[in-house]
Amino acid sequence: MVIIFGGTSEGRKLAEFCARRRIRAAVSVATEYGASLLPDSPWLEIHTGAMGREEMETWIGKRNPAVVLDATHPYAAVVTEHIRQVCETLRLPRVRVLREGTGGNEHLPGTVKTVGTVSEAVSLLAHLSGNILAVTGSKELGEFTALADFKERVFARVLPSSSVLAACEALGFPGSHIFAMQGPFSVEMNAAMIRRAGAAWLVTKEAGNAGGFEEKLEAAAAAGAGVIVVGRPKQEKGVSLEEAEAVLEPFADLKGWEMDSEGAERPPEPSADLKGWEMDSELSGDQGKGENASRGLSSQDALECCQARMSGEKPANLPRRVLILAGAGMGTAETMTQEAIKAVRECQVVFGAPRMVKLAEELRTANSPRYPSVSEYLPDPVFSWLRAHPDCESAVVLMSGDTGFYSGAAGFAGRLETEGWSLRILPGISSLSAMAAALGKSWEDAVIASRHGREQNVRALAERHSKVFVLTGGACRAETVCGELTGLPVSVSVGENLGSPEERIVTGRPEELAGERFASLAVMWIEADDSRKEERR
Repeated sequence: MVIIFGGTSEGRKLAEFCARRRIRAAVSVATEYGASLLPDSPWLEIHTGAMGREEMETWIGKRNPAVVLDATHPYAAVVTEHIRQVCETLRLPRVRVLREGTGGNEHLPGTVKTVGTVSEAVSLLAHLSGNILAVTGSKELGEFTALADFKERVFARVLPSSSVLAACEALGFPGSHIFAMQGPFSVEMNAAMIRRAGAAWLVTKEAGNAGGFEEKLEAAAAAGAGVIVVGRPKQEKGVSLEEAEAVLEPFADLKGWEMDSEGAERPPEPSADLKGWEMDSELSGDQGKGENASRGLSSQDALECCQARMSGEKPANLPRRVLILAGAGMGTAETMTQEAIKAVRECQVVFGAPRMVKLAEELRTANSPRYPSVSEYLPDPVFSWLRAHPDCESAVVLMSGDTGFYSGAAGFAGRLETEGWSLRILPGISSLSAMAAALGKSWEDAVIASRHGREQNVRALAERHSKVFVLTGGACRAETVCGELTGLPVSVSVGENLGSPEERIVTGRPEELAGERFASLAVMWIEADDSRKEERR
């Protein structure tokens, strides 16, 4: 795994690079809006929200990355310093990714004034007349409230996020003085905003070419506005975006992948996956032993593994340990495959949610190799336990349903090599196939949605499609979704405890079921009335 601290265009591009090259990366951004710009990829773990130094150290330490890339904003000096201190404490390599600059301020025209901080810019503006367009970001917008007439003079361009807009309102800025937009901005767009604000002054940071600095200068000149530039805090040492991508490239996992005629990635044949990486009898039995064995492979070993994989070789230093991700179907022995049952009985330890652990204990016999089953199913605590038990060579993570259907299996795949484990995946019966079978329905034409910890407009899906399958759970229960469907010409079936003796399936109109009380983990089958189906034909 690698870690990227982003929130910038450079951080986003590095995340996209990792997703494209199948590099397991944890990406930290400060805002939900920043997270929304990142690609949806099983190779990326997204952390949203600012972190203090201690929280940052804990977060990084749990992931034990091969390298940390600091692609934060040039003005985020405190964050950069925290990253440096944490990496020094944890003895991790750190790479500072620099935004391409504009060559210093000597090129700026004479009409442009330079200052060291936003506060200095505000002090200067107190002695200047005319409206102001501030494009310095929302975090320092409060500095402008020091101007006695800021509500009349100051206009601001900020990111279009609800939290940012709420902060602007709390500071007292009128809604008519806020431009909530995401760039990049052309010269024409910048100039239009300056004219709309009637701004005599544009206040901006010297954020480099990626931040549209040159476009802002040109727009101000075209609109007849002066510019106050907040210079960069200090000159940093680091690498360019292209050099950062070169640092990441050895960790790419592209063996067996090819490009089709349209330039899209085509997955490898089954022979190219991790199943072919199991160790043979000629390898040393001492792998995984020793003083540092509990930390898995070193960064150098991980790099060598990646290089060997790209060349088609089998890395000799990968420990002989197998992690099995097994689907438990509906959570009963009757709905598990014989292969999954065999894996549970023969492995040294089983991980899973409490319900899965209980099932595993029922299946394991007196002859089963035994560590007590562990009630953990997320990658971090699972690998933490495994690192603390280097003599454990076989483990099963037992997951409800199918490992490829809204499963946590994807979170494990990107960490296997660096943690020193090979992988087997055993599928199970998904809740979708179990529900469709119970109802006697085919599901190849059904639309699949999840409201278990996710936001999704189920009503809109039900209006457009004849069959919709929905997972519920957490804060969203089945009766809640039924309430959202009230008035639609559909029938709804809600299933609980599928595949068990306590199985219950209730079918009715949405308004009828909205008053019911269902289990927290339930599934829903929503089907359009026959008249609607005819209309769609």
